[in-house]
Amino acid sequence: MASPYRDLTMSIGIEYPQWPAELPALGLVAALTIAEALQELGAGDLRVKWPNDITHADRKLCGVLLDVAGETHSACRIVAGMGI
Repeated sequence: MASPYRDLTMSIGIEYPQWPAELPALGLVAALTIAEALQELGAGDLRVKWPNDITHADRKLCGVLLDVAGETHSACRIVAGMGI
């Protein structure tokens, strides 16, 4: 659970007309993008722990979770959530 004035959480919903072929890599790409943004803000010693956690000094700093709804050969909706 997030603590007020301490944690940052957000979710983004994306709808695709057809199941994206790149879906298996989306969680990793999201984690790498967040780690890169945190490094640009001055955070160091960050690592992406497969498949969806970012660690700092060997402690979990951030988690990414994907929720996928839909059928393999039709439209789908993806909600990507993250908490720092």
